[in-house]
Amino acid sequence: IEPAHENYGMYRPKIDPPPDYDLNRLIETAGGWTRQFFCREIVDAASEDRVYPADPAELSAIVVGGSLHFWSAARGPLAAWQEELVSFVAKSILEWDLGYLGLCAGGQIGLRALGGMVEPNPPGSGSVADTLAGNVLVRTGELVLTEDGLDDPVFFGCPPSFSIQESHGDYLAVLPEDMTVLGESTDLPNQALGWHDRVRLFQPHPELSLSLMRRVFHELAGRANSPAERRRLEQISAQLRETRAANELIVPNFLRLL
Repeated sequence: IEPAHENYGMYRPKIDPPPDYDLNRLIETAGGWTRQFFCREIVDAASEDRVYPADPAELSAIVVGGSLHFWSAARGPLAAWQEELVSFVAKSILEWDLGYLGLCAGGQIGLRALGGMVEPNPPGSGSVADTLAGNVLVRTGELVLTEDGLDDPVFFGCPPSFSIQESHGDYLAVLPEDMTVLGESTDLPNQALGWHDRVRLFQPHPELSLSLMRRVFHELAGRANSPAERRRLEQISAQLRETRAANELIVPNFLRLL
């Protein structure tokens, strides 16, 4: 999230505080024992002080989390820091042969890095005015595993269909030929993707817990511009559900792939 974004002051101190940023989400859901697998230096991609790793020798994988910025070409050109991040991810996967886990925006970044395309949500999938394309979808959705997904180790221990948190305006639309669809929902394809053995892309958020989602909505409701907007946010929050399988299994399973 860029410092100029209207919600920067909410997300940085209250939702993704430094120094760990989005990693806090992973640790909260996957378990504190997973912290040992992550580097102490975490790159804030939108910061002017960002410095990406130059030597892959001590790295097994790259994990990229969510973003409040769009990554679809249909929304307009990417900012320079976004282009730099996509290029770094492409280098990490294609040149350094590192594992990669992309979560929501991280999934979109990984798809672009591998030659796919991100597009606005199709009509019928948005939370408001859902006859239009590109509306933001926020919900506890249902991820249905494909036959490939049922056999994929990243879903070891997961049931064939399970709840997962979602918050996005774009989706994983056009896939390169060697990408495998691992999970879908009733109204959106390509919700979970696999590329070779150690690259996994998610459109939904396996790292977001119900408690964190509700903290976000509590903050947003407090900043609402009208009573009607506050009620809408509270109604969406009330419809969210627990997502235990997604939270507790997916990220640890990915770490075991490495």
